[in-house]
Amino acid sequence: MRRMVFVCAFILGIAAEISAQTVTIDELSAPTTPAFILLEVSPTAIERPESGKAFILNLVNKLSSSEGIPRDYALEITPFWMFPNQTLSFDEYQHAKVLQTIAQTLRISVATAPIPGLTKEADPLGTKLAIGFNTKIFNGQPNPTMVASLADLYAKNAMLLTQDRELEAPEERLETLDNERRNVTADSRRAELITLVAGAERDVARKKSEIDKTEAAITSASLRIQALDAQRIGFFMTVAAGQVWDFPGDNTENAAAKRWGAWITPAYRKLRCAKACEASFDFIGVARVLKDPDTSSIVDVGGRLVWHPTKQFNASFELLRRKAPDATGASAESADDSNRTVGLLEYRIKEDLILYGTFGQDFQKATGAKPLVTLLGMNFGFGQKASVTR
Repeated sequence: MRRMVFVCAFILGIAAEISAQTVTIDELSAPTTPAFILLEVSPTAIERPESGKAFILNLVNKLSSSEGIPRDYALEITPFWMFPNQTLSFDEYQHAKVLQTIAQTLRISVATAPIPGLTKEADPLGTKLAIGFNTKIFNGQPNPTMVASLADLYAKNAMLLTQDRELEAPEERLETLDNERRNVTADSRRAELITLVAGAERDVARKKSEIDKTEAAITSASLRIQALDAQRIGFFMTVAAGQVWDFPGDNTENAAAKRWGAWITPAYRKLRCAKACEASFDFIGVARVLKDPDTSSIVDVGGRLVWHPTKQFNASFELLRRKAPDATGASAESADDSNRTVGLLEYRIKEDLILYGTFGQDFQKATGAKPLVTLLGMNFGFGQKASVTR
């Protein structure tokens, strides 16, 4: 869905000053593409080959068209899904064990970027290369409504097969009557056949209309199952890591290890299933370590609790703890460890209109100040929902 978002925000205290510097739970969660995060790039084009053959061809073409290591290159692959998995059933996919889960969810990201020259106009000094991975060790359990949704899909598929079979007889009858109409010589019989053909055409059109409705219902049921697959419950554990290397002069002999990072994100989701299954409780934990050469590590840990008493309203609370780098670290902002504690209330007035408010305290600054985070806003969404065409 294309959406335009307008935010009306009223910022109190010095929230405006810290908005560009603050770190949230979402930013600390294990990234899908850690290579891009560590390299601090946002590629406009990412190669995502869907088969092993496509991957090899893509890599060979890129290497042959580049002088040395490719620059400004971004690649993301999911090895498990690049090869046929004809023996994998949907039930096995949904209830995968640990090793199978790791294989199914493993993503590998690769990115390159030029090493900036001494000035803006100067030629790059070489190439940076980042490689990272993201995978789930535990992927929860299927949504409680998945079994019923699958049964509904199977029933609709069976209905479609029945309707296809039921269409054969009316189509054969129409063809027979139409052939007879074309060859008949008696006017009285021709008039009778014209009436019969018109009736047969209506029967065929009605059957085809029923088939169209069933196919639309199957598409809707399939999309629901796809959405439910992303709304699993229970315990989750996602891990990610990555490393950056510099290649001055694009010479592999000059390779130097630079920034690295590691993330671990445990989470738990519980659903309340009364009339419908809706999220009633979510927990997400985060732990992130970033390390640059010649500086101490930046360590962030924390978590968020989200409560959904109704579909329209949710309240959340998050706490982050930052281990301050050494005073000599290039990225140091504070001499002491500090916390970020924030509460958030959100109310969905309409599907495309959300009112939200945030209040709390941000990380301590180098001056010792503990900034206040206060934000009241409204999110307007404009645009039509995505439609699926066959």
